[in-house]
Amino acid sequence: MSNNNITSRAVLTEAALQSVEPTSAVRKEEQAETEILNNLPDPQVKLLKNHKLRRSFSQSYKKRILAAYDACSDATQRGKLLRREGLYHSRISAWKKQQASGSFDVGKAQSCKNSNLRSDRLIRENMQLKKKLAQAEAIIALQKKVSELLGEHILPQEMNGRSS
Repeated sequence: MSNNNITSRAVLTEAALQSVEPTSAVRKEEQAETEILNNLPDPQVKLLKNHKLRRSFSQSYKKRILAAYDACSDATQRGKLLRREGLYHSRISAWKKQQASGSFDVGKAQSCKNSNLRSDRLIRENMQLKKKLAQAEAIIALQKKVSELLGEHILPQEMNGRSS
């Protein structure tokens, strides 16, 4: 009688192991799939340099902040203003130097010049890309013509060979 109990327990344990094994195999398979998916390269185009864009400030903003900075009576108020605006003292100093030298409004002309240079560069790049596209389209058209010519010569010869 004790042998029957041992045998039935052994059968139960084997049955329990068999019921657990498929789920662990499925888990291993899922883990393998997730590892494969995680190792795939991201198809999204990314920037070469991962940096934040530089903030730019309008002339009116600079004048308003300088006026508010000068209106502050002590260092704690000035610090509070700088923290609120997310600025550093060095930026305020640079703006004051620009204002004193009279180049405060020149920055706007400089930014227009930079914008024009950038747009000129983009226009040149666009023209180069259009030229490359035209060349690629011409090559594809030529390949199509060659394929059609070769296709017309080869097919009748094969058909003649089969009918003979």
